[in-house]
Amino acid sequence: MALLLAKRNLIVFSTTVIVAMNGHILPDAYWLVPLLAAVLVCCRFEKLRIGYAVFLAIVVSLVHAHQFVRQTNTLFNCAEDITINVRIESSFKSNLYFSSSSVAFNGKNTCGEPLSGRLLLRVKALPVPFAVGEIWQVRVKPIPIRGQRNGVGFDAESYYFSRSILAKVDLIEVIRRVEPPSLRGQLFQTFSILTDNLENQPLLLALMFGDRAEIDSDTWQGLRQSGLAHLIAISGLHIGMAFGIGWWLGFALRLAVKEFFYAPFVLAMGVAVFYAWLAGFSLPTQRALIMCLLWSGLRMLDIKLDNWHLLSLVLAIILLLSPFSALDPSLWLSLGAVSVVFISAHCARRLGNFWLRAVCVQIGLFVGLIPVSQVILGGFSAVAIFYNLVFIPLVSVLIVPLLFLGFVFMLIADSFSVLLFQVCDGLVGLMMRTIELTSSWHWIEAPILGLTILLLGFAVLVVRQKAAIAGIGLAVSSSSYLAPPNWSLDVLDVGHGLAVVISKERRAILYDTGAGWEQGSFAQQLILPVIRAERLSLDKLFVSHWDNDHSGGVKDIFRFAPMTQGFSSQFQLGFLPCVQGMHLWWQGLRLKVLWPTSQVYRAYNPHSCVVEVSDKKHRVLLTGDIDLLAEYQLQRHLRKVDLLIVPHHGSNTSSSLRFVEHTSPKVAIASVSSSGKWNLPAQNVRSRYEQNGASWLDTGQHGRIIVRFFDQGMQVSPYRDRQSDAWYRQILRKGVE
Repeated sequence: MALLLAKRNLIVFSTTVIVAMNGHILPDAYWLVPLLAAVLVCCRFEKLRIGYAVFLAIVVSLVHAHQFVRQTNTLFNCAEDITINVRIESSFKSNLYFSSSSVAFNGKNTCGEPLSGRLLLRVKALPVPFAVGEIWQVRVKPIPIRGQRNGVGFDAESYYFSRSILAKVDLIEVIRRVEPPSLRGQLFQTFSILTDNLENQPLLLALMFGDRAEIDSDTWQGLRQSGLAHLIAISGLHIGMAFGIGWWLGFALRLAVKEFFYAPFVLAMGVAVFYAWLAGFSLPTQRALIMCLLWSGLRMLDIKLDNWHLLSLVLAIILLLSPFSALDPSLWLSLGAVSVVFISAHCARRLGNFWLRAVCVQIGLFVGLIPVSQVILGGFSAVAIFYNLVFIPLVSVLIVPLLFLGFVFMLIADSFSVLLFQVCDGLVGLMMRTIELTSSWHWIEAPILGLTILLLGFAVLVVRQKAAIAGIGLAVSSSSYLAPPNWSLDVLDVGHGLAVVISKERRAILYDTGAGWEQGSFAQQLILPVIRAERLSLDKLFVSHWDNDHSGGVKDIFRFAPMTQGFSSQFQLGFLPCVQGMHLWWQGLRLKVLWPTSQVYRAYNPHSCVVEVSDKKHRVLLTGDIDLLAEYQLQRHLRKVDLLIVPHHGSNTSSSLRFVEHTSPKVAIASVSSSGKWNLPAQNVRSRYEQNGASWLDTGQHGRIIVRFFDQGMQVSPYRDRQSDAWYRQILRKGVE
């Protein structure tokens, strides 16, 4: 037991699991035998005890990894489509082309091999009203998970892997309903009906059941950038609150009946487990339950561990049960928050007044979580400290207890429960209106190095001065200096669409915005996070034409940067013309418009705004979706270029041999989806460029592609490198290994 609970071993175990999950190579399963032998040897000899934690972590990681690989292989073996039973875990959330929901499934493939696990079920249009908690028999087509790779923004591959989701599946046929809604599903439906007319129903569903599918992207963005997203998403805060309520109820019961000595522990865990069950036992609630259960067990056994030892033990247990959680940003936000609370509480222990201690803890949380928030979310909320001081008590003392009280009366006196839900709706509405009033100034981006120094400086004040000062020196000395390029061009990975960012001296031009959909856009999810992360000021926006995959994020761009100057080949309010013969000088670069000859009332592919960007040494051609006829008419304006954005995603409707020969690009980049229904780029188009001497790259295979221009030449850096990709990315993208 002492070996298992040793703080050093716990830290080494967790560190090894984290490294293993991010490794580039997955060793074969037969390595488990010598690794288990190594674990036993290290247990036997005291000088090798540190190796025990290392080898045990590798064994745990290998077992879980090969189980994931086996499940994935079984899913994709034998046939293109399979018939399975799926249990609906949450409401369907709309996206660009599909509505989707995570589901648990079981069944057999066509070879008779048993299947089980979790999937992302996608439907183009809901054929039947799927309800939470129902089990349906469906025929589906498995599709590998291939996410966009831009370095910032949503990382689909990491996100789904951290939740053990094996693949996407497209719905082909609904066969029959196997089981009606579960008890949780029935409660969910009843709650939804009673709150149907309330303005903030999506937020109430999130607070009660952990279902965020109905929260629109603008609302969620506002919550995240105000530092209050953790109040809406059921997490450790809510489970801890439920645990506390149960504890005090049990404590009161123990005072009344002395024989009920363990009543606080039992009721506390009971209430916490019930709330986690309502939330579908999501990963954050599971982690919080582990913390509560561990704390209760240690108290009951009278085992005393300091706070840091307890936190190390919790992390080790989480990674033992689910090593994939090492890739979940919410885990590190939670651990960071708990760590900062420990430090802040230690500093505030001398303050006698409760409210002074609470303010001190909030100040500590605000300062301590700035670097973590910057790394994971791309910035931090400037008003989080004030919001948390006001709204944490509001949510924990009023809104959630009233929701629970309404939930209790929901099946007894629904009219009274509706009244309580209306009160909760009004309180949530007050919180959201407060956020809207300050939405223009509560989000800040800052350099990572500066924030690291800020965090270490914070540590100087509260922990060990010498160690923290040494850490600052190390952080500063290890920051390498790279000669900046003259200018850069980034082709972002936005699936089937286009978004190109040209930047110089912290200023930027955006050419196209990628697609948009009802609840969001690639501009919101990917382009703006990139602009924020690079700390760019957006000067100009060129919209090549007005198909959704090129212009779907225009509104989000102008909402972010309303003073941006827009250019378009279509007559559009607020846009200047983008027509042949127009010249612009920007940051020392020359922008020359080659096509079209005049503006149109609706710009389709042939009317795409073609722009040549050049300095004195390099030339780039941005082509939109021009077709063969437009290429032919452009011939006399074309010159050889260093870099070409391949027209129309590399389809056969563009890139004629004559066009390729006239431009003779050194590098040709196509913006495509790795799993798009159009199967682009066309192989003969790619061959045409390569036979003409061009290096070919596309965002579907290489992710975001960064091109840096120097006096001596240009440097092309694809974000996705096959040799450096983590092993799980290779498994997810191939679908079978």
